[in-house]
Amino acid sequence: MTQVMAALKFLMKILTAPLWFFDAIDKEAFVLSLPLPVRKRALRIMFWPTLAWTLLLHKMMPEQRRWYDRIDSRVIIGALPLKSDLPTLARIERVTGLINFCDEFDGHSEYEAWGMRQLRLPTLDYTSPTAQQLETGLDFIRRQPPGGSVYVHCKAGRGRAGTMLMAYMIDDKGMSPSAAQAALLAARPHVSPRLWKRPAVRELSRRVQQRALAAQAQAARADAEAAAYAQRAHAGSPPTASAPSQPQGFDPRAAVGESAAADGEGVTG
Repeated sequence: MTQVMAALKFLMKILTAPLWFFDAIDKEAFVLSLPLPVRKRALRIMFWPTLAWTLLLHKMMPEQRRWYDRIDSRVIIGALPLKSDLPTLARIERVTGLINFCDEFDGHSEYEAWGMRQLRLPTLDYTSPTAQQLETGLDFIRRQPPGGSVYVHCKAGRGRAGTMLMAYMIDDKGMSPSAAQAALLAARPHVSPRLWKRPAVRELSRRVQQRALAAQAQAARADAEAAAYAQRAHAGSPPTASAPSQPQGFDPRAAVGESAAADGEGVTG
């Protein structure tokens, strides 16, 4: 019996070797080289077979190929959510929003019934979301209710969704692209290891740095203006009021009488 099981495992390795090779190679350059109509049609044809392959890997190696992974209290990265996953995502993982990067999958109609809102950012498989799509995704994550989580997914949770998580780590945690890549690989080892090189990730990182520098400059200007205002207020404080000094022997009543007499001069009756 042991020999039969060993033989079956060996046969499975041989049969799946081409799929493992296809799974490991960088397919982005090849896909982008295809004309757009051909690319779209080919990816839609490949969607269900490659989703089945993703599910098979999960069943064969549930620990190495987890269906989804929580990154922190706000975001989860995963493969395309199955209908059977929705109760767990809603009740256990407290998912209130989903970001769907699949161009080839519209999402489930049951999301609203489970209290979830979906943001669709359609992106062709094996390609990168744009920097603007990443900005839109970040805004969606920020607008979730307190305690809610966002499930970010593509088909397998490796490339498109991984790029969104790279943007989240760069923006929310102040990481560099390379540091974000390392942190993401530690949380989900089978994400693409080349996400940090994507132009959209580099552009998002540049925008985040620019916003941070602008915020620092604005804070410095506000501090300088507050200090200048305080200095002016201190320098312009009014002196303490004091009664004017009078010469010795001065009689104010006599002064009033003299003034009245002077006013009477030149008045005719």
